[in-house]
Amino acid sequence: MIDWKRIVAAAVETYAPVPDAGIAVAVIRGDDLLFEGGFGAREPRGAHRIDRHTVFAIGSLTKAFTSFVALRLAELGVVALDAPVRTYLPDFAVQDDDASANMTLTDLLSGQTGVPRHDLLWYCGPFSRSQLYYRARYLDPDATPGSGFRKRFEYNSIMYAIAGLALEAAARKPWSELVKSLIFDPLSIDATMTVADLQNAPDHAAPCALAARMAYDGVDNIAPAAAINVSIAGMTKWMRLLLDWGVAPDGRRLIERSSLELLFKQHIAAPPGGGYGLGWYIDNTAAGRLLHHPGDAQGYAAYASLMPDPGIAVVALSNQNIYLNQAISPFPVNVAAAIYRALFAEPTIASRIVEAHEQTFSHRSAGEASPDIAPAASDEPSPPDYLGLYSNAGYGDLAIAQVAGRVVVSYYGREWTLTRLSADNYALTFEAFGRVFHPPLAFQRDGAGKVVGLRVRLDASANPIAFDRR
Repeated sequence: MIDWKRIVAAAVETYAPVPDAGIAVAVIRGDDLLFEGGFGAREPRGAHRIDRHTVFAIGSLTKAFTSFVALRLAELGVVALDAPVRTYLPDFAVQDDDASANMTLTDLLSGQTGVPRHDLLWYCGPFSRSQLYYRARYLDPDATPGSGFRKRFEYNSIMYAIAGLALEAAARKPWSELVKSLIFDPLSIDATMTVADLQNAPDHAAPCALAARMAYDGVDNIAPAAAINVSIAGMTKWMRLLLDWGVAPDGRRLIERSSLELLFKQHIAAPPGGGYGLGWYIDNTAAGRLLHHPGDAQGYAAYASLMPDPGIAVVALSNQNIYLNQAISPFPVNVAAAIYRALFAEPTIASRIVEAHEQTFSHRSAGEASPDIAPAASDEPSPPDYLGLYSNAGYGDLAIAQVAGRVVVSYYGREWTLTRLSADNYALTFEAFGRVFHPPLAFQRDGAGKVVGLRVRLDASANPIAFDRR
């Protein structure tokens, strides 16, 4: 008989970034719960241990919950997934007029909007969900050749936030209440959806990076994309519902099987392989469909996967936000891959888990700010005519100031440094998502030599963002 506790413990020990790293894991196969439990400390060098009830922020694993709610509301006749978003939000708009008029809830939930991530807007800006909704119409589309509305997969949390607004408008209830009434309450899942509730939970895992605590400010402005906080016991109930094709433990059907097939269906190809459904990445393996998704929050990393055909699910929730120059923490996914190696004699299944994670990482990192460049400082002094306030309709205002002889960028309480490369060209240095970025920034001059704006590449899939001098 296989000792699953030993197998999971060995995987955690092998891949833990620091001793006693916190993680909770669940393994389901058919009707059997092979393992559910925790390892490590709830905070660095702490005495309190992770267990099955410890609460974690699960980041983008939230997207599947929002998609489930949309499908259930469609069954109830509250929304139509193929109706234009403007049916529920009449003033909805993006830069593309055709997309503005015809974009549907399915497009929002499956990444077919033509709008790249623009993550710095919600991560660094002070904007509420409603403000993000109105700023979305000014965000530049994907500039990659062949991209556009329904042409190329675009992972975008802001679009999930907008989907949540559309569901709220149609149902006349807050998104959090919809998730609670349609999922959490019927399954008796004890979960919350704000950072305050997470921090007030007596058994919550503290956000960490290696042996240090991190700050977690929450993601209330993109809540339908990333705000759920839940334990591994709660995630087990959620995955069991999906594996049982919508039937709760008490026999009630919470959603039709046909709706879950839409959730699990590939709606668009996700490069370089596989595809994206509604809140799930989808890959095909020798054992059947593999649905998976990373969840990433400041100080937390999660990974959920299920194979509906053989009836398998593996979930790992961690309070270790460790990137090692990657956009997604590898700790939970490596633990999951080790478990799949024990579940299947065929080694390519586990290999596909890791490959799928790497593909997700490569696509995601291409959309966060821009690839790092190596700034080489010049001794040329900074000209004073750069100083002032610059504005973009989507991103808002940033100020260029000179502090102690340095040129800095001030963006809503955050101060970033500039390193001169040549003439009016600089490298902007800032930290976000646990990483350091150095995107290029160039000041623009008119024919008379006056500085009239700047361009900075804040999203690698879009053209440099234009800020006009005020």
